Amino acid sequence: MFGFGKKKNDIVVETVCAKLRQLFGILELRLGTLPTELIADPYVLGYVVGTATIFTQIETSGKASAELRGLVVLASIQTAFAPLGITVQQASVAMRSIYGSEEAKRGSNAADLVIGVTLGKVDRDNDPEIVAAKAEVANVPTSIRQALGANDRTLLMNELLEQVFFAPIEARYGKR
Repeated sequence: MFGFGKKKNDIVVETVCAKLRQLFGILELRLGTLPTELIADPYVLGYVVGTATIFTQIETSGKASAELRGLVVLASIQTAFAPLGITVQQASVAMRSIYGSEEAKRGSNAADLVIGVTLGKVDRDNDPEIVAAKAEVANVPTSIRQALGANDRTLLMNELLEQVFFAPIEARYGKR
């Protein structure tokens, strides 16, 4: 990951985009193909922007410039929707289209919740999504937990990701 001659900004972009590539690869497998309407979905775009922003802050220890944050967000949108052949211009339009959108804010907050739980930085025990996810995790038999080698935080993160990302998108767009 840290090759010689790479600028730190390039490494940040690559790291963040790799995380989104993995997430959207799973989404594409679940849906069959990514629907073209996804690029105009403010919730999904908000989730991408939120994820990109949070991981940029993590990768730079909170010292990312506005220019780097914008670059990472733009690259992240392009990466997430790469199977749709999105151009830089289309990514830029998509990024601007969600400015001030409540639905985009909900998507960004969902990303914050999932990433926060994953990193052990979120302590919102009364959050309805966390309560529901914990209830689902409690139902996972010990034998399956052991077979997966998953701890409670990993299972909780996966359940939250299901609830706030995969399930809503599948409900809107269905399998293709």
